Amino acid sequence: MNKLSIEYQKKFGANLIFNSSVFANIDPSVKLHDETKNHPLSSSASCLNVISSLLNDPDGLIKFLKSCGLEIEELYRFSGATSFEGRNYNDKGYAIFEWVGPQESPINEKGGGRGQSRTSIDAFLLGKVDGKTTQILIEWKFTEGLSRNITLGRFCGQKGIERLRRYSLILAELRKSKDFPFDFDEEYRIGKIESILGLYDFSPDHLY
Repeated sequence: MNKLSIEYQKKFGANLIFNSSVFANIDPSVKLHDETKNHPLSSSASCLNVISSLLNDPDGLIKFLKSCGLEIEELYRFSGATSFEGRNYNDKGYAIFEWVGPQESPINEKGGGRGQSRTSIDAFLLGKVDGKTTQILIEWKFTEGLSRNITLGRFCGQKGIERLRRYSLILAELRKSKDFPFDFDEEYRIGKIESILGLYDFSPDHLY
């Protein structure tokens, strides 16, 4: 039997969160997805189970992330009173779950909050990489495509227009400041395969 199937994972349905004490370290204002506690194929529950088991073990967390290709020299602990550009994070440990960044959305989203109606990072860490303080953003995927159909066109249709607008405005500003995050060519050139990459290539769900 496929261990990532709903049929197999149902056996864990009564105990999706292995250690519920993790919730004591998460800001009470966070609204976790309903599926976190109710759906056996929840990516959010999977992330909580793994990262929270290392929440107060920086060496173990560094070792785990190294297996993912991240060379982290040191992690910084969140004390429960962290402020970031107008938004307060009352979380404790070496990771913050459902991170949304500053009070004002960088991609012009209106309303919402941590974990609901706002683009949220599954887990956020702050550490030292190559001698520099570095933000480490984790997007966790468990069984996408099995728990729900993968959307191959996040930038398609009328909602896709809004998504493209949000990200295009931000990326245009980053391009002006020469801080563009992707290895895009300036424009398409016939015969140059590397020049075909663009924002629309991030339209499939697992990349978006």
